[in-house]
Amino acid sequence: MWSSRSATRLRCAARASPCVRAYYISPALSALLRGIPADELADRYPGHQAGLIGAAGLPSPDSLVIVVGRPAAAMSPGGPAAPGR
Repeated sequence: MWSSRSATRLRCAARASPCVRAYYISPALSALLRGIPADELADRYPGHQAGLIGAAGLPSPDSLVIVVGRPAAAMSPGGPAAPGR
C-alpha cells in the first residue's frame, strides 16, 4: 500500500521550456502512478514524465523519488514558487 510511504520530491530549475512541468521519476513511483487513480496520487505531480531515474540515482530500488522541472525564476530566493509544487 502506498499511503504508508512518502515520496521524495526534488525541484530543479529548468532553463529550457520543454523541461518545465516535466519530471523524472523512480521506477517504483512510476508503477504506483500507473496503478492508483490519478486523483489519489498522480494529480500531485502535474506535467508529464520525461524519463526514469536510474538505479545509480536512487538510494534503493523501491525508493519513491520524483525530480520536477520548474521555471528558474520560481527557484530563486523570494521567487513565486508555490509551496509543494
